[in-house]
Amino acid sequence: MKQKAIIVFFLPFCVLLSSSGCSHWAELMRVPVREVSASQVIIVLEKNRSGLKSFWGEAKIKLRSSRSATAEPINQRLLAGILFKSPAQMRVEVYAGLGTNILAFVQKGSQLDVFLPKSKLLLSGDIRTDPLAQAIGIEGLLDIVLETFGSHQLNPQDLLSFQRKDDEYVLCFQKNDCRERYCVDGRTLRIVQKEVFDTGGKLRRRAIFKNYVKISGISLPRQVEFFFDGHQIRVKFIRQKINLKIGEEKFELKVPAGTQRVSI
Repeated sequence: MKQKAIIVFFLPFCVLLSSSGCSHWAELMRVPVREVSASQVIIVLEKNRSGLKSFWGEAKIKLRSSRSATAEPINQRLLAGILFKSPAQMRVEVYAGLGTNILAFVQKGSQLDVFLPKSKLLLSGDIRTDPLAQAIGIEGLLDIVLETFGSHQLNPQDLLSFQRKDDEYVLCFQKNDCRERYCVDGRTLRIVQKEVFDTGGKLRRRAIFKNYVKISGISLPRQVEFFFDGHQIRVKFIRQKINLKIGEEKFELKVPAGTQRVSI
């Protein structure tokens, strides 16, 4: 009888807690927002970036676009491999269905080589001429790739403003040809959104970062969504590894005989 009496007493308490008290209890249990300065936020983010010496990852990509050379919108699912070695060495290979390589590019410093296997075409240029944008019609793809694994360069001297909005910190930076705005989670100090504006204030690109994981002390987003100029790209990583030893030979594009080489 005593046990039944305890249960009878406990049930109404649970109902009361679930109906009116759980939300308050959950609020009390939430980790509080850190009270930090702009310099402290930048230090945390820069430490995370500088700790990323190299990166390897495989990701599923979903690409949607209302802007294309044809009247039909683009809706593709792709698989990509990303290899990054600081300061400015990167290799990306993109595959369509059945493992067919549709694009591969290598960046070494300012040099950029783009290989289109289907066309047997190798475009060589630099970041200024951007053969990658000319090949696929998307500008700023190098920056987008860097953002997929959280590589953001934040210079305190470029900081325009810093404020707290609810549970987030918002930092705005002025760069040579654009303005960047970062929304940072006030509890984890991880970037949850980045927006890039042109000099006239028009939004160029928005990126949303989700599902962070920590690998060897470095915070990496598992999923990133980009919105820009009629395009939507969703990147979801299947595998991520960091700070591997990567040989220089990995950044050499091997193209088959008969490939046409074009300098841009």
